[in-house]
Formats: sequence, structure tokens, C-alpha cells
Amino acid sequence: MKSYTSLKLVVFFLLSMPFAFLQAQHAVVASGGDGMGAGGSFTFSVGQVFYTTATHATGSVSAGVQQAYEVYLLKTNEIPMPEVWVNVFPNPTSNFISIESIENMAGKLSFTLIDMQGKELLSAEPIGKSIQIQMEAYAAGTYMLNLRHQNGAIKSYKIVKR
Repeated sequence: MKSYTSLKLVVFFLLSMPFAFLQAQHAVVASGGDGMGAGGSFTFSVGQVFYTTATHATGSVSAGVQQAYEVYLLKTNEIPMPEVWVNVFPNPTSNFISIESIENMAGKLSFTLIDMQGKELLSAEPIGKSIQIQMEAYAAGTYMLNLRHQNGAIKSYKIVKR
């Protein structure tokens, strides 16, 4: 009976040993989530902190759940922004942003306020020479204010909300 128990114990350890060395992907990230669209679903993570790098004389390899990449702009067909004087203030702000111009902006300019995840928060066309955008409802952080001229040119402002 004692040898049968010992045999069961040895078989158990031999069968469970490969599982002791298995490792899944693990990361400490700042943010992430799941998404779904007509083409399928995806999972993403933002801000991986830990990764390892192996370096050799012939090159290097970075291993981790998420790898950084760089995007290089090779060529652009820029549309020149016409001479329109626009002042955006105060920046940083806590309550509101003012957009002022020396001429009437109606029909010439539109603006879009976008958060850093790319979500459009507000879009409108100014009616006169100035407009105020209320920022009190938005969380502290960084936002992009894109001004679009009627010819398609865009000028972007980075807005800091305290």
C-alpha cells in the first residue's frame, strides 16, 4: 500500500511539473480595454512599464506584452492656414476657454474639442468674434482644440485643464 501511494505521488509530480514552468503574458499598464466593431473585436493596453531587452553584437530584441513603435511622417500635402488672427486663452484653464478673433468668424471657422483618447467632446461654429467653451464638466487633463478654416486647413491647440 505504501509503494502504491508513493507511485501516485511520483506520477502526480511528473504530470504537474510542466505546468510549473508555464508563464502567461503579464503587464502593469496605465490603461486598457476591449473594443468591438463590424470587423471583429480587439483588446488594447496603454503604458506598459516593464519589458526586457536582450542585446547582442548583431542587434537587440525587446520582449514584452506591448512594444512601442514610432510613426514617421514622410510627406504631407498641407493646406496653408489663411491669415486669420485667433487668440485662445486662458491656458491652462479650470473653467472656460475663450476663442477671440479680430474679425467675424461666422461661416469661416469651426472648432472641435477632443480628449487624449480621440473622443470628440464638443464641436461648433462661432457666430461672432468670440466664443467661450465651458470646461467645468471635463476632468483635469490635456485636450486638443482643433480650429478648421472653411478651406479645410486645421490649426491645433493643446489645452490643459486643471
